[in-house]
Amino acid sequence: VKTLHDDTENCIAECSALTLTYRARNQDVSRIVSGFMRHNIDCVFTRFNDIPDQVSSFDKNWIEKVVASHENTKDDHVNLRYALKCLESVGFQFLDKLHEKAPPHAISFYDLLMNDISKGSPEQIRKITETLYKICQEFDRKPFLNLVETYKKLILKVDPVDLDEYSHYQYIKRIIVTPSRIIFVPPEPIATNRIIRENFAYLDSFARVSFRDEDFSQFNSQSNSATDGVRNVIYEGVKLSENIVFKFLGCSNSQLRSQGLWLFYEVLHKNIESIRDKIGNLKEMKTVQKYVTRMGLAFTATDFTLNMEMKIREEPDVIAKEGDIIHTFSDGCGTISPYIQRQIVTQKYGKDAKYWPVAFQIRAGGCKGMVSINPDLYYNEVVIRKSMRKFDSENPKLEPCGYSGINELYMNRQVIAILSARGVPDESFIALQNKSLIEIAQMLVDEQYAKLEMSNKLRVRQSDLNSSCFQITTETYLRC
Repeated sequence: VKTLHDDTENCIAECSALTLTYRARNQDVSRIVSGFMRHNIDCVFTRFNDIPDQVSSFDKNWIEKVVASHENTKDDHVNLRYALKCLESVGFQFLDKLHEKAPPHAISFYDLLMNDISKGSPEQIRKITETLYKICQEFDRKPFLNLVETYKKLILKVDPVDLDEYSHYQYIKRIIVTPSRIIFVPPEPIATNRIIRENFAYLDSFARVSFRDEDFSQFNSQSNSATDGVRNVIYEGVKLSENIVFKFLGCSNSQLRSQGLWLFYEVLHKNIESIRDKIGNLKEMKTVQKYVTRMGLAFTATDFTLNMEMKIREEPDVIAKEGDIIHTFSDGCGTISPYIQRQIVTQKYGKDAKYWPVAFQIRAGGCKGMVSINPDLYYNEVVIRKSMRKFDSENPKLEPCGYSGINELYMNRQVIAILSARGVPDESFIALQNKSLIEIAQMLVDEQYAKLEMSNKLRVRQSDLNSSCFQITTETYLRC
């Protein structure tokens, strides 16, 4: 079995090859294989010297030829190249149909693309790119489709996506790296961060990479094939063409734990070093681990940047000494004024917000931690503790990434012991227990009440339960 690609990042997982075993004379096998060749099916042989080693109809440079057909050869066409790579990543389902002239059309998909791209305006190229992304999604729903017919239908319906600079989510290119291949995925909505918002004009140059096993689960193996793929991406990047290479930019701690990172394609006026330099003064970080951790603060997914002038002052932490042991009671905890709280809540939930968080997890330049409301602070005042500052930065704008909320409290031995020690009478706990037992008993006899409780506990819409044929009160498995 031989893959159609000789590139190191591709292997048998991507090819459409079949291994056929014949119990026949050599001349019969030669006749059968010659039939395959006449239909442009690649074959490789190890037993018969009278058959050519390989007859290949697949052009590895087809993407370059399609892009080069455009009259503006100075444009890199990064998005168009990426869309074509996404189609190539579909595998044999696409590649086998690339040059196929399926009836009733007398033109192949390859020739159709060449014609449309050759004299397409920038707006038309954007439309073609979006159509190619849609075709990739169609392959997930309908693996064996007519490429030409699908393309002609979708290009009439597709409108280029209008980007909103202030949106929490942006469509970012996504690349999946496995031990055997590199899969290009159409852009997906991904939560933005400070780096994306500051370099929004270069949004097309960003890519999010995920490292996965062949079944798309997270890596559990420490084999050389797994680690080599990660190492190659970090050191060499992901090559889209000879001149377009997405290189390692950075990642947050949570992204690193989920086995992902950010890549960036350097353009004329923006490179990776300039982006990293704007994060802050990271030169004092002497170890690689601390450098990556501190740089990762800028890659944390945050909802928005609070664009207002703030008066930030740093205060020492609240500490207490117990012999040689120092206890820090304000580690990572600062305060903000009620006015800034209103600005955050309004920008997050709108002017008619029904819930007002009183504590926020934030990033502010080189600072990280939590801030709570201090009524004694005026207008735009923010108090940062010394323990919150990780490095110096010239861009100390506040970015919330977490909010205090209301959660259900479940009673357990520890909570009951604490409340009882604080003076809560035992009768209160017994009453809660009896109420819970009555509710459980009611769920066994009252169908509507049982569905209401299930919708609340399992976050399932009650209307879906009512429309289903599922009867909770008569289901033997649930009653047991």
